[in-house]
Amino acid sequence: LRYEKASQQIERYVFDINNRSASPIPYNIIQAFYVDTLGEHNNLWIATLGGVGKVSLDSSQQFVFQKYRTNLKDSTTLPHYRISHILRNDPHTLWFASFQGLIQARETENGLTVSQIKHDPGDPSSLRDDMLHHLYLDETGNLWLATHNGLDMTPVKYLSQNVRAFDHRSLPLKNGI
Repeated sequence: LRYEKASQQIERYVFDINNRSASPIPYNIIQAFYVDTLGEHNNLWIATLGGVGKVSLDSSQQFVFQKYRTNLKDSTTLPHYRISHILRNDPHTLWFASFQGLIQARETENGLTVSQIKHDPGDPSSLRDDMLHHLYLDETGNLWLATHNGLDMTPVKYLSQNVRAFDHRSLPLKNGI
């Protein structure tokens, strides 16, 4: 929704399943918003169950919508479309929590360059589970990942250097709770 105070008009932006390419957002089920204060233009990023949307303003202060979706025939697109959370750790790198692992997205002049980090059953230091619900970057540079099977943590600088070393955290349970 967009509220125009001067005219007191409300504009609604929705996904149209019959006209996907003309829809301003990737899907109507929105999981999270991320207001990007580290990037160049204070964009609004939208995590949906159909991909990622980016809303920016052009030079005439009109909304510009971009959609990042999955196309299995194109390795430059999102590896998975169900995105649950978004955050940024530097001016060029975004992280997307998906239902199929962690997605690192680097902004370039041509859009996003993406790579995926997934659970490897043969590597005990890999991501605990591919189903991610939430991401949090703490003040010391550690990326915390809420997975379907517990909490993982890794220094984000390791991920930027292609080192995959996740520390699996467990919370002590009292009486099974």
